[in-house]
Amino acid sequence: MANDLSNNPLIIDTPGAGDVLAASAPITVQSIRWDPGAAGAQGDQCIVTDSAGRQVFAYTIRTGTLVGDWQEYPQGLRMKGLKVPTLARGKAYIYTA
Repeated sequence: MANDLSNNPLIIDTPGAGDVLAASAPITVQSIRWDPGAAGAQGDQCIVTDSAGRQVFAYTIRTGTLVGDWQEYPQGLRMKGLKVPTLARGKAYIYTA
């Protein structure tokens, strides 16, 4: 599958070191949800950063908690660009304003 940037939320299922959205495409993030799916396992990670590498979301599945995570930014988190360098499995849903 491929990342879907055409709707809100942005759906990321393919990690990479490069920008999903370039720094020249600033966004405001309302929330980030990671769903590792039924195959989620201890040690799986999801990390989301801006284009400069500033971490805005990081979650690691721990023993007994084989689910993903949800992070809300009530005031909106302004970011310059978007990267998802680590996505062990599943999908990251990035809701924008």
